[in-house]
Amino acid sequence: MAKQYLAITTCRVSTPEQMENNSLDRQAVAVTDAARKLDVIIPEDGQWSGSVSSKAGTNVHRKDLKEMIDYCKKHTNVRYLIVHEVDRFMRSVEELFYFEVLFKEYGVKVYYASQPELNTGDHHAKLLKAFEVFKAEGSNVERQKKSIDGQTTALLQGRYTFRPKPGYVKGNRTGVHEIDPLRGEALKKALIDVATLRKTPTQALIDLNSSNFVSGRAKLRMDKFRPMLIDPYYAGIVEIDKQVKVRNVNGLHEPLITLRQHEALVRLMTNRKKTQKGPRRDGNPRFPLNNIVSCNLCV
Repeated sequence: MAKQYLAITTCRVSTPEQMENNSLDRQAVAVTDAARKLDVIIPEDGQWSGSVSSKAGTNVHRKDLKEMIDYCKKHTNVRYLIVHEVDRFMRSVEELFYFEVLFKEYGVKVYYASQPELNTGDHHAKLLKAFEVFKAEGSNVERQKKSIDGQTTALLQGRYTFRPKPGYVKGNRTGVHEIDPLRGEALKKALIDVATLRKTPTQALIDLNSSNFVSGRAKLRMDKFRPMLIDPYYAGIVEIDKQVKVRNVNGLHEPLITLRQHEALVRLMTNRKKTQKGPRRDGNPRFPLNNIVSCNLCV
């Protein structure tokens, strides 16, 4: 009896709009038709799909690709990795051919269901494939530039287009968050108490964890509270220092504290040493047996 060969598949979307437009369903139909033509079976556990980043330089760390390679190592009768089109698999010229060779080492050919002209393996197909992934990589760069430009413009206007900070909720205007009537007031009191030296950060955190701020949520820990104490957003400043680098002291949202109170908090927390060192990897050297024996009552 002839051995039945298998194929694995991956279907990917890069935007929420593509998910809403049933892009995954269309891709699934295409790869299923290709599997039928190739006379291979797609097993239930050999299918990957979802919103997975395919930016240049990040694919070597993609969890789904690692899982696919491991699957091919384990199942030696896999002959194809079927994808809808080049840009649904990779958006990096260098990494596309790297992963094609990597899968080839395990006897698996990357097959493009809706671009059959790329599957012949001749020089013409390689040229077309390089051109397709080059376009996809350029599309990624353009999308990133538009995103950065849009975020920069919003921040310069005083709008914060990211997820609302603790104590705030989305408002009627995009990027202009409003104070949460319950959580915002509780956090405001905690910030002012520390800024005016009425309470220590530890005391303020205890009060905050006893207020409406944690209603229905886990209690806040000091490692999360400390950054909030010095966050300029609560003084009306919108600031990002990552891929986008903008600081605008005239944020459009209503602040919880004044700029002077924020500066007082920064001075206080900058000069304040951390008292909690956290767990040691080697355990407590004063009690070396605690990594070897345990107490049944304590457990």
